[in-house]
Amino acid sequence: MGGNPTLVSANRRECSRKQKLRTQASRVKAIDMPDPKTPDDFQEFNRMIGYPINRNTGKEQELAPYQLEYHEAIQRHHKVIVNKSRKIGITEAGIRSILWNCFRRYRGHDIMIVAGNRVDTAQEILLRFYELIMDKPRLGYAFKDSNGKEWKTSQLVRRSSIYSSHPIVELMNGTRIICYAASNQGKSQSFRGADDVICIFFSEAAHTGMLDDQPIMNALEPNLANRDDGDIILESTPNGRRGFFFNYWMDLKEGKMSSWHIEEWDYNEGLEVGILSQKYIDDQKANIRVDFDQEYCCKFTSSVHAIFRPEDINILPDDAKQPEDYAAIIKNYYKQKMQERDEEFDG
Repeated sequence: MGGNPTLVSANRRECSRKQKLRTQASRVKAIDMPDPKTPDDFQEFNRMIGYPINRNTGKEQELAPYQLEYHEAIQRHHKVIVNKSRKIGITEAGIRSILWNCFRRYRGHDIMIVAGNRVDTAQEILLRFYELIMDKPRLGYAFKDSNGKEWKTSQLVRRSSIYSSHPIVELMNGTRIICYAASNQGKSQSFRGADDVICIFFSEAAHTGMLDDQPIMNALEPNLANRDDGDIILESTPNGRRGFFFNYWMDLKEGKMSSWHIEEWDYNEGLEVGILSQKYIDDQKANIRVDFDQEYCCKFTSSVHAIFRPEDINILPDDAKQPEDYAAIIKNYYKQKMQERDEEFDG
């Protein structure tokens, strides 16, 4: 027997309410937990937890100037959109900035990590966050704070469930980091689970795979409606001339929007500090399957899989009316040319 639907629905709401109250009570208690004493200086903070490993040298490397600029932009402007090259450590810097804030502004609140493509990408970002506070085998603890106290993962993390259907890492101080895949949300955007959001970190925001992905932002932004100091960070390599990331970027560049701070870092930044090697860049340039301008030079080109290239569209006369349906006008253009050719043969 299914029971009375109204009663079942009411019971579910009551269970949800009680669970939410238990969670809130637990988090209020967690806020009283002591935190590590961490440096205010972001470079020093990264020295404390361990610098990123340079994959070319296999050694730790200080954060590059543009990675420090990224962190400072988030603290100063709160709404930041980053157009970036691949493989230059932008996402790494963003994850580390989130951890720095977990002991400051984000303490006791929810952080949403959203990946534009797949849930396993979001889980990978969450795993990279968790690894920053994992015990290091050579030390036996995660890090030593500014007071010289050794902190283990068990003293920092209340629970972690990275590969579950609801991936989450919850810190002892009540901060929760929850991850989502935007591409799985469809037209009905919900992003359930977070109820006290202070930061939204959206990685590969241009790669949702949706023709109309504006509903994603329409669902995300209200989570910060009542927080003037809340952070929303969009970072991505370009992915064609479509989607909210492209639209936001162009509107900001053209002065149609002013509420966001923009940053742009191409491959030269990573090359200059040795994060990328010249050999790797030369190999990528030589690979005809790689849209180098888009992947590494921050250019919004069409996809390498696009049916019509920009140069195909540019064959139209300059004074021709430019409708939105470029495919139709290209088709009509070639049809006209075929008719003219047939008339020449008939003549």
